[in-house]
Amino acid sequence: MIRLKTLLEQTLFGINHAARFNLRKGPGNFTGKTPKSEFDGEMISQDRIKRTTSKDWVRETFKKAYELHIKANSSSYAIAKQLHKDIEGSGNLIKTLHAIKDIEQLSSIITSYIKLYKFSLYDEIAAEWSTSWDLVWSAIKRLNPNVRMFFPRKNVDL
Repeated sequence: MIRLKTLLEQTLFGINHAARFNLRKGPGNFTGKTPKSEFDGEMISQDRIKRTTSKDWVRETFKKAYELHIKANSSSYAIAKQLHKDIEGSGNLIKTLHAIKDIEQLSSIITSYIKLYKFSLYDEIAAEWSTSWDLVWSAIKRLNPNVRMFFPRKNVDL
C-alpha cells in the first residue's frame, strides 16, 4: 500500500514519469520502469529540476558562489568568523548575510569558512534549526545571477 501511495504521488507530481499506471485496471498494471531503475545511469539536467523552495534557491546561490573559487582575504575571514558566531547563536545571521555585497565576496567567504571550520557554510546554516530558509533567501537573493530584481520605475516625464 505504501508503494502504491508513493507511486501515485510521484506520478501526480511529475517526479516519476515512467511509472504511470492505469487506475481503471488496478494498481498491479504498471507501464514502464519501476521507480528504482528509472534514473539509473541517467544524468538529470539542471534545467529539468524545478527550484520551488527558498532552500533550493539558497543552495543554488551557494553552489554558484563556490564554483567561482575566489581566494579568501582578511575581510572574508572576518565575515566568516562573524557568520560562525551568528550560527552558534551569539549574533544576527540575517544581518551579516545582508552585509555581503556581491557573489564574488560570498565566494571568498565560503572559501574562508571552509578553511577555518572544515565545514561548508551552507551545511552549517542547514544544521541551524532556528533560521528560516525564507529569511536566508531574502538576504542573499540579490547575489544570485539567475534572479532578476524588478524595481518599480519612477515616473519620468518624456
